[in-house]
Amino acid sequence: MQDWFLVAIGGSAGACSRFALASYFENRSQFPLATLLVNLMGCFLIGLMAGVGWMAPENPRRFFLAVGFLGSFTTFSAFGYETWRMIEQNRFLTIGANVGLNVIAGIALVALGLWLGKSLWSPNLTEI
Repeated sequence: MQDWFLVAIGGSAGACSRFALASYFENRSQFPLATLLVNLMGCFLIGLMAGVGWMAPENPRRFFLAVGFLGSFTTFSAFGYETWRMIEQNRFLTIGANVGLNVIAGIALVALGLWLGKSLWSPNLTEI
């Protein structure tokens, strides 16, 4: 299967998943919870993929999951915009929480996913 097709299918699934999550959380909180959740889930999932060995450049799972699905599911551009809107509104405590949680928790979840992936799957099982 062509790499571009895997990216397209994964991207479509990621975008639809992102839209569904954003729609669910719309008007439920002044905090950008949907963006935080997709970024944290995306960080964990990409760490997990790396942990099980699926991030190799030639691995088709990488094209579908990392480039396609996670590329459209996570939303760093929305994070930047929402943070800027909070700056305009002088919501500095919320800005700190938003930036801290997205960055620090995101990096921590990449590490957790990487560790979990390496712990649960041996290198010989990466073709699962």
